[in-house]
Amino acid sequence: MTISSAASADPPPPRRSARRPYDGVGSREAQRLRAAGLVRPTLTGVVVATHLGTGPGARATAVGAALRSLGGPGRGSPLAIGFRTAAWVHTGGDEPPMVELAVPVGTPRVVGGVRIRRVATLPAADVVRLRGVLVTTPPRTAADVARDLPPAEALQWLDRLRHHAGVHPDDVVAQLDAMPFARRIAPARRLVRAWATR
Repeated sequence: MTISSAASADPPPPRRSARRPYDGVGSREAQRLRAAGLVRPTLTGVVVATHLGTGPGARATAVGAALRSLGGPGRGSPLAIGFRTAAWVHTGGDEPPMVELAVPVGTPRVVGGVRIRRVATLPAADVVRLRGVLVTTPPRTAADVARDLPPAEALQWLDRLRHHAGVHPDDVVAQLDAMPFARRIAPARRLVRAWATR
């Protein structure tokens, strides 16, 4: 069981001691903390301090804690949470089936139990830091799910990103235009244009 107690302000990042996950906590202790209202489950095996709220920052904190418990990147990592996991961070809903990281081509595999998604480029403008964890921005996330998922599933995530994160179809088209060498750009562009009329 991993407990994350990251502080809520971002930026500036809080002191490292306020962000340290407390690994190795047994399920009995986690149940006691949940009963006291001090933590709540966010991901399987991860509970987050209740003062963090339930928004994107709390979800990013949970994914970062899960990655650290797997021995993977967390705060300060150059890798970013991406694809469906980023969509979940930005919008909430059902827990993602796996953690997906957007990794620039040439980056070595860094952790087991995580789906590494190699991307041609990941410019600084395409990521946002949520409580110390890098996540692809909502428009970049929308572009990635439009390229990556079957159309029906992609449209569901696009609707959620529009409703919860304010993503506009024009922003997604502009994002796709800025990724000319990424795979499946043309079908994604058609999907986003169809989504714009919904």
